[in-house]
Order: sequence, then structure tokens, then C-alpha cells
Amino acid sequence: MPSSPSRSYELAAHSPSAQRGSTNRPIAAMLDPRTRILLEAPIAPTLLRLAVPNILVLVAQAAEAWLRLISSASWVSSRWRALHSFSRS
Repeated sequence: MPSSPSRSYELAAHSPSAQRGSTNRPIAAMLDPRTRILLEAPIAPTLLRLAVPNILVLVAQAAEAWLRLISSASWVSSRWRALHSFSRS
């Protein structure tokens, strides 16, 4: 069933181009350049570029956890040696 003329005018009034005040420009031309890059750029490089901050935080957290483990392990081993040095003599 075809839509009534009033319904099509109503839909046209709510379109993104009508809200921006221009009806003869394509929607892609009205987008922010960063949004256009997200929509039009190749997927893999875009995902990698967006993932870089998360990867850096992950590496920093892993390094901190590793350093804590190493420092606590060296403390435990030196403490163990100090406690058991008396039992050998």
C-alpha cells in the first residue's frame, strides 16, 4: 500500500538532511571527517588504530604485575635462605 503524501512529507521532515538544512548535499559530505574515516577506511587498520591505547594499558599492567611477582619472589627466596641458613650449620 503506497504511503500518503502527508506521510512522505512527515518522513522527509525528519530525515538527517532536512534537519541540517540542506537537501541537495549527500549525507556523506555532511559527516565529520573523523566519522567518515571510521566508515570508509579499511577495517583492519582502523581497528588497530583504535586498539593501540588499550594495548598500551595492557602491556603496562602486565609489566607491573610481573615486576611485583619478581620483587616478591626475590623477597621470599632471600627470607627463606635467611631462615634456613641456621639449620645447615
